[in-house]
Amino acid sequence: MRHKLAKLYLNDAELIWNGHRMTGGTAIQKFYEELPVSQHTVRCYDSQPVNPRAVGDQTSLLVTTGGFVFFKGKRSDFSQSFLITCHDDKWKVVCDCFRFQQFVS
Repeated sequence: MRHKLAKLYLNDAELIWNGHRMTGGTAIQKFYEELPVSQHTVRCYDSQPVNPRAVGDQTSLLVTTGGFVFFKGKRSDFSQSFLITCHDDKWKVVCDCFRFQQFVS
């Protein structure tokens, strides 16, 4: 299904993946298509409405998630936050920030 991901993002959406920036739904889709097969487990999530004055009177939600993912047999904890907005009667991702969580000992 990765070949359809661009449809979830606005044309000028932004993805920050562990500090690396991609801009535009097509570039984001290409990035995800090149990732290895993975298995995600979401352990928690939350969403909050965003004050319309802060986002140009757009109906928007801030969604945060956390969990773990297996890439190439290795487990990594992650957090992800994204802003979605109603655009032409469809919810679209405006910005998406994914980060692996590493514990400091």
